[in-house]
Amino acid sequence: MVKNHKLKNIEDHYKKLEEQMQNLQQEFQESLVDQQNKWQEQLGEQNRRNDQICSQIETPSNQFQTFLANQVTRKDLGSNSKGILHTPTKGSPFGMLLGGKGHARGDQTNEQ
Repeated sequence: MVKNHKLKNIEDHYKKLEEQMQNLQQEFQESLVDQQNKWQEQLGEQNRRNDQICSQIETPSNQFQTFLANQVTRKDLGSNSKGILHTPTKGSPFGMLLGGKGHARGDQTNEQ
């Protein structure tokens, strides 16, 4: 009779452990699903931010491309302009960086 009682206790203990394992497995699975959902939300938010940044960059980029196209068109139409910025002379701070050799394009002048 004692042997049957011990066997019954072992079986009960085994069933309790099995239930606990199933509960832990279910909790782990639920936690995993929750974590995956959080990652998906974060990824979606990051994609929205990236799209927002791209749209913010797109407008100035398009404006710059239009500006450059206008500059090329003006130059192609025979404009006498030598470029967007003036050429520094020897007396200017940038001209001094050129070693006093005249204009930045290497033009020789009589300026001193």
